[in-house]
Amino acid sequence: MGFYIFIQHAQYSPNTPKIIKNEIRTFSSKIGERVRIDLPDGSILTLNPNSKIKVDIAGFHNGKRHIDHIRGDVFFEVKSDSNSIFTVNAGELNTNVLGTSFMISSYPELNQQKVSVRSGLVEVKLGHKLLSKVSKSEELIVNRSSQEFKLGNLDILQFNKRDYGQLLLKQVTFQELAIQINNYFGIQITTKSKENIKPKIYGSYR
Repeated sequence: MGFYIFIQHAQYSPNTPKIIKNEIRTFSSKIGERVRIDLPDGSILTLNPNSKIKVDIAGFHNGKRHIDHIRGDVFFEVKSDSNSIFTVNAGELNTNVLGTSFMISSYPELNQQKVSVRSGLVEVKLGHKLLSKVSKSEELIVNRSSQEFKLGNLDILQFNKRDYGQLLLKQVTFQELAIQINNYFGIQITTKSKENIKPKIYGSYR
């Protein structure tokens, strides 16, 4: 089964970041919307459509930089600070960084999680177990149920499109296709097939 998808940019207002206070805050983006979060340490987060995070704002003022990644695709541009490690928890998946740019893709509905690194170096753990260190232009894919993982080269084309709110789907499962179409358009698609469909998906913006 083949699809060829042309879609438009998600709504994004880079000059109107969310205002934050000294407290634990939950930030989310709506379907078809991207949201930028400016943190107290100078780090910048971008939530792609239908994503959600929780931030300990008070901790950032005390040198404890911690994010709970609840769902979705979130791009992190982390301000370097040798005295404070930046941590992101996505369920059992824990990512530690000092200063780098990377994206975490994690959906409760999907068995697969991804950590994609554009620059710098991140350390990824599953619980307390170190899986791997992921460097520039690498991507770590983790299977939730089996706890197996694969480290490979990052598809820069696909990564850059995801970073800028564009959607490129290639060799994904039907379930991931359905989630992303709903994220960007609010359209739900289903199949009666009981098989794990793996269509070839190609998408770009026009």
